[in-house]
Amino acid sequence: MTAKIIDGRAVAEKILAETRSEIKTLESTPGLGVILVGDDPASKIYVRKKKETAEKIGVHFESFLFPKDASEDQVVRTVIELNEREDIHGIVVQLPLPKGLETELIVRTIDPNKDVDGFHPELIKRIFQDPNCRLPGLIEGLKRLFDETGLELKEKRVVIVSNSGVFSRPLELFLERQGAKIKTVGSDSTNLIPTIERADLLITAVGRPGLINGQMLKPGVTIIDVGTTRLNGRILGDVDFESASKVANWITPVPGGVGPVTVAMLLRNVVRLAKDLPTNKNTNT
Repeated sequence: MTAKIIDGRAVAEKILAETRSEIKTLESTPGLGVILVGDDPASKIYVRKKKETAEKIGVHFESFLFPKDASEDQVVRTVIELNEREDIHGIVVQLPLPKGLETELIVRTIDPNKDVDGFHPELIKRIFQDPNCRLPGLIEGLKRLFDETGLELKEKRVVIVSNSGVFSRPLELFLERQGAKIKTVGSDSTNLIPTIERADLLITAVGRPGLINGQMLKPGVTIIDVGTTRLNGRILGDVDFESASKVANWITPVPGGVGPVTVAMLLRNVVRLAKDLPTNKNTNT
């Protein structure tokens, strides 16, 4: 078996074309503010890609960079300032944050109506209560990738490999609504391999290159690799692509899989938020 490649770049271009059309209907320029703390290589790549893509389609972009020893108060104050700005419609705190910073506290500081990542507890509650609510950019992106494969999620065994409840909980809620059977496991769990071996759909996002290889996988599995690590000048996912692609039915490459689609859907959500606030005045036009 040779896996079919899910071309995230092609999917992202479709989304961005749709988003450009939406921007033309707005009276003001959509604005995105991104906070990056520390020097994690993968996070820097994602922020750079967000900036490049935002500027390409006409979304105003501002980044707020802090050293890894920045205080929690500094980050929280910046979030509050962005909450109050009328020209910023979406806010992202790039994860993971350095040790010593309380991720959930900082995420809770974001105005839920500006949280385009969708990690705020209020948005997670909305996902649970309202099947028609706006989904986080990552989940919207994954949904588009699922659509590319024609994968039917109902009754499928879905394994999420994640060390972060902030990431996994919204995804679990979405998948539950699709009727999937979900199991979330940490990368250091003693049950990692037995759990992965049963997956019809595997979603991994821990940032550990080569954590998963083809010998661990069920033949015909669909693999969505969200993990991104820069190592020796290369960008690698959590899954060993060469061995896994001999077992899987569908697989996302790293780079060129989940990343471009996530960025595209995040920017589309910024535009949607700007559309919901038509009275906002934007000075960045």
